[in-house]
Amino acid sequence: TYGKLRASFAQVGKDAPPYSLTSVYVSPTEYPIDGLRGFTRSPRLTSPGLKPERTSSSEIGLDVRFFDNRLGLDVSLYKSNSKDMIIPVPVSNATGYSVLTTNAGEIENRGVELTFKAEPVRRGDFAWNLTSNFTKNTNEVISIREGVDAIFLGDIAAYLNRPFMQLVPGQSYGAIWGSSYARYYGPGESPKDPRVLEKDRPLLIGANGFPVIDTQAKIVGDATPDWSMNMNNQWVYRNWDLSINLDLVMGIDKYNKLDQWDSAFGHTTKTLNREDHVVFEGVTANGSRNTKEVWLGQGIDRKTGIDYGAGYHRNVYRAAVEQSVEDASYLKIRSLSLGYRLTKADVERLPIQSVKVNMIANNIMLWTPFSQYDPEAFVSSGSNLIGLVDLAYPGTRSLILSLNFSF
Repeated sequence: TYGKLRASFAQVGKDAPPYSLTSVYVSPTEYPIDGLRGFTRSPRLTSPGLKPERTSSSEIGLDVRFFDNRLGLDVSLYKSNSKDMIIPVPVSNATGYSVLTTNAGEIENRGVELTFKAEPVRRGDFAWNLTSNFTKNTNEVISIREGVDAIFLGDIAAYLNRPFMQLVPGQSYGAIWGSSYARYYGPGESPKDPRVLEKDRPLLIGANGFPVIDTQAKIVGDATPDWSMNMNNQWVYRNWDLSINLDLVMGIDKYNKLDQWDSAFGHTTKTLNREDHVVFEGVTANGSRNTKEVWLGQGIDRKTGIDYGAGYHRNVYRAAVEQSVEDASYLKIRSLSLGYRLTKADVERLPIQSVKVNMIANNIMLWTPFSQYDPEAFVSSGSNLIGLVDLAYPGTRSLILSLNFSF
């Protein structure tokens, strides 16, 4: 039986990438040409007054173990504040540069982490070990660079809209911004926060019978999860061991460009209704219930003779970033491992203590409502755009065979 109460405070500094203080020359990828080397000014605008990023974190925790260490629980409450964050911020190409490395502001993370350990079975040569970790984190932008309302992180081009991410005080780092379907507010009503889309409000339907597009960018999703959990099970029998690792992430949103692309070309099941006549649920500008029937197809409707042009999915659906922001929660079998250990008795004629053979399979199975390939995908490696998924590749599965020798 064991118990420990702990408390800690730490402050860690982080340096900027090389050449963030002074302009340098770089060689374009096209060079050398005919053996000649060429140089040009770096596209990165430097900040001579750049300060180191500092992260201050505090934590209080409790670690308890019972029944001959067969049952344990570790609880941590934490808060972490990163100040003078060093972030590459896109700037207008008219300046002669494309990105500015600057101290952007302060971001806070706070939450709880639980780690549960148990050995439910310990009998003879057999044992079952279970380790599970649960994390719930709240993220908020506390402040940004003085004199600006928002720090633009970047966007991706997507036909009629450009979903983007930016840092805004009071909002999450993972906020996804973009166009949406307009919502109806009656006399005397107003949004709780005009920057955040209230999805539970009724749709505003235009005189043409289709939802009205609100081009004023709002927060239409959040790429930071509500909570996440990992579970690792290990079964040991004599010289054999089998383990399986599961990841569960809930309450995470991501913009799916492939959905927006496919909706324009009829490549998704969402467009199977394109020959249907429907009445969109919502209210008109005067607050009355919408009753106007429309056709979802393209061209002239044979039923009414009305020309719908490029149709609902091209003209309306893909014009709203909101439509392609999907729930990217997932359950993934992260890895499966099977191992066998040869003991000293098995290898007594060899100058080694033991040998272990492992076969490991990674990224085995995935369950998710996200309609693109992998909910863990994002724009590119090293990108800050954690909530935007372009035309990404599927996740890869790997099979590893390993040999471990102990001398």
